[in-house]
Amino acid sequence: MRPKSAGAVRARIKAKDMQKQLAEAEHRERLRKLLTQKLTAKHGRDKQSQRAIRENVASFVNTRKQVNEAELQKLDRAVIDKVWPS
Repeated sequence: MRPKSAGAVRARIKAKDMQKQLAEAEHRERLRKLLTQKLTAKHGRDKQSQRAIRENVASFVNTRKQVNEAELQKLDRAVIDKVWPS
């Protein structure tokens, strides 16, 4: 059996990296949609608050790789502060 060429190995590694990036992007998109839906149901009373929710969720999802309960509570608090200003 002949050895694999360096170009074929690089192409295979690049394809795997692209698949991983695509899977991560799809996961972020599903998370963004879910959080937007939940927070809109909870706090979205008008178009302005829904826009604020979408902006906060998009920022949250884009800046974090891992999400835990404490961060979700911070997101909820940030949405409340923006939607229901004191």
